[in-house]
Amino acid sequence: REPLPIPLLELLNEGITACQEKRYPKAVKILEDYCQSARDRNSNDYTQAQIYLIRAYQMTGQKQRAIHLCSSLINHSNAQIKTW
Repeated sequence: REPLPIPLLELLNEGITACQEKRYPKAVKILEDYCQSARDRNSNDYTQAQIYLIRAYQMTGQKQRAIHLCSSLINHSNAQIKTW
């Protein structure tokens, strides 16, 4: 896998912005890249990326992917994330 051309935090922000602007296919691509490249799977940034990715999956009709990702958050250490 090639290194990403921009820093991870910038990639995350770009993905969140794309999702907020309802550019869901772009958000999916960016947030998937972020999640695959992130090293700390327990960080708040990683969790935030997953939550936005779930929304982007839902909005692009990828409901099974959204459900699968939601299922992984059921075991999250943060009670708020579990409830969400």
